[in-house]
Amino acid sequence: MDETIESGYQKAQVALTYAKYMESEKLVAYDEAFDQKIKRTSDLKELLKKEVEVWNQIRVYYQPQITGKSETITCVEALSRWYTDRYGEISPLEFIPIIEELHLHETFSLAVLERTMMEYSALVQKYGNGIRVAVNISPACLLSHTFAYEVIRLLKKYQFYPENLTLEITEDVVIEGVDTVNKRLLPLRSMGVKISLDDFGTGFSALSYLPRLEI
Repeated sequence: MDETIESGYQKAQVALTYAKYMESEKLVAYDEAFDQKIKRTSDLKELLKKEVEVWNQIRVYYQPQITGKSETITCVEALSRWYTDRYGEISPLEFIPIIEELHLHETFSLAVLERTMMEYSALVQKYGNGIRVAVNISPACLLSHTFAYEVIRLLKKYQFYPENLTLEITEDVVIEGVDTVNKRLLPLRSMGVKISLDDFGTGFSALSYLPRLEI
């Protein structure tokens, strides 16, 4: 099939879009699979925009964390999954970057927190009183002046004991500034919410920042 200037240009645009999306530093040649990937990403963006108010297709699963000494379950980690009618279950590796791109990280993190608090009574029945829940939050949430106070609002709404909640942040937060992060987290830490550092060593690793980060 002969290639026209117009079709060649369209394929070049697709390859360029794909290269930007993948943040590729290598030469990218057009592939038919790119069209499907870009269309899927575009569809997921539109679906997420519709989900923003209700997040009713987001599912939360709870992975037990076992202590090394007593081998007892003292905490569960909330893991979010997104189910769509069109594409089935979507991995966080795929939908979290889209949420970040659409600047929906705060509403999403708060939605997962609220879902966890709503389901906490079932966790107590399964694991016993005082079971802690760890929830990952986006580093971008810590740039928000309102995030901590929205978490406090949810704690009061569901009469959730702050000491039963652990917010897991990643080392990327140090890029935003340790002093800023500490300031944003202070209202939560003052109430008894625990803060932990997750996946250290997989991103912006800086041991010198750890003593300054109030976790």
